[in-house]
Amino acid sequence: MRVLVVGGGIGGLSAAIALRSRGVDVDVVEINPKWDVYGVGIIQPANAIRALDELGLAEQAVEQGFAMKGSRFHTKDGHLLGEVPALDLLGPKYPPMNGITRPKLHAIFQDAVKASGADIRLGLTADSVGEDGSVAFSDGGSGEYDLVVGADGIHSKVRSLVFPGAPEPEYTGQIVWRYNVPRPDGLETLDMFVGANGKAGFVPLSPELMYILYIEAVPADEVKMPPEQLADIFRKRLAEFSAARTDCNDLQRVPASGADRLMAQPDQEGAMRHHHPRGYRSRSEPCRKQRAEARLARYTPLVLARQDEQGVT
Repeated sequence: MRVLVVGGGIGGLSAAIALRSRGVDVDVVEINPKWDVYGVGIIQPANAIRALDELGLAEQAVEQGFAMKGSRFHTKDGHLLGEVPALDLLGPKYPPMNGITRPKLHAIFQDAVKASGADIRLGLTADSVGEDGSVAFSDGGSGEYDLVVGADGIHSKVRSLVFPGAPEPEYTGQIVWRYNVPRPDGLETLDMFVGANGKAGFVPLSPELMYILYIEAVPADEVKMPPEQLADIFRKRLAEFSAARTDCNDLQRVPASGADRLMAQPDQEGAMRHHHPRGYRSRSEPCRKQRAEARLARYTPLVLARQDEQGVT
């Protein structure tokens, strides 16, 4: 059996690794010739860690991340509203919750798919997909496949080819700001602060690093902001969180020189609202099922328009 995976992000690479573990021939094509990612960090709850364990990647993710003890919720002035301990659902081997930087997680997936023996080609995508599994590529090549997995993002070209009348993704009204700063001593939980206009938070990613987040509702015509003003806008958004400033002075010292690394990202993480951005787990967990389904001896040629890096089904 031969499978094509279009898209080299979390969903596509999870599928490739799972299928290769069952001996399936897999081709991966990725439109980005650099095959790199932007992003700050990712929260991995127990089900995400379990899915990574099925793929053989959980130990690396935990080693390179930060084990969190749960979540805490505060007013903007620091009054503790409540605590939600992370339950130990995975036994002694793994923590119940992990934070990790997006580039580190991407590198773990890249190394695993390379080691799996999958054929990886960069700088191209699928230009057409036939019902018989025939695929024409953007570089002029072609191939025949038993299964095509479209894991090429929220604006998936594969989805548009297979379902040309499908609704387009729509902005739902929220954005999230994220920025990496040093982790203060003692921060071992995901801490959220509820403000008048939005919510701020701290997410530990390693013993040295965390990210600050801020979630707010923004009209669609105001989402695009001047890049040179992003750092200043972010600082103003965070001004009301006095307790957060006390806990982490860097909250008010987002440097203007960091504007090229700061983004106000529309609501795309797993196409869900940014309260606990864990959308990627819905892209890795289904690959546990794909791994089992790969035991089937024969497939009807099929195209899956799957979600991936910023994706929706």
